[in-house]
Amino acid sequence: MNNEINIRQLLYYKKIIPHTQSQRSITLMSHQFSQGRLSVHSQEDLRLSTNVTNSSILPQINLRYSSVHSQESIKSHHTAPTPFTQIQCFINKSQKTISELRLQTQQIKQEISIILEQHEQQIQELQSQLISGIQIKYKQLKDDNINTIMESYRLKKEVVRLIKSKSQLLEDVDVLNKRITELESILQSFKLDLK
Repeated sequence: MNNEINIRQLLYYKKIIPHTQSQRSITLMSHQFSQGRLSVHSQEDLRLSTNVTNSSILPQINLRYSSVHSQESIKSHHTAPTPFTQIQCFINKSQKTISELRLQTQQIKQEISIILEQHEQQIQELQSQLISGIQIKYKQLKDDNINTIMESYRLKKEVVRLIKSKSQLLEDVDVLNKRITELESILQSFKLDLK
């Protein structure tokens, strides 16, 4: 193998060995490509079986690359996103967003209902205050109207009385004027008699 050959991908397959300790056999396959072109002669299959007793520890593979490179390749291949996982992730995010939006709409509806209740209470209070104010003003105007009618009736009676008294006074004045003229005539006749 020369230096121009690059290992592009490491595939591993897990097979459960029927054993009491549930050991696993990991088979690795490396595909090698020559100068960016795929040829049947340049491909080699390297398979290596390793028994692992603990599934949380990655196997140590003794290829021509270091073990760190092997572990990173296995991790990157294992955690590489597939279209299905991306779609599932998108669906999960969409469902989460939908649930958050539903929660927000419920909160907004609750806030709107609280605001409507507060405004309805304020409107009812204003209506009751307005009705009571109108009733008070109506009663005051009614009382004022009654008082005005009564005062007008009293003033009319007073005017009639004054007119009667004025006519009586005029009659008395006429009587007195007649009496004065009579007295003057008597006085003049008396003066004439004295002469």
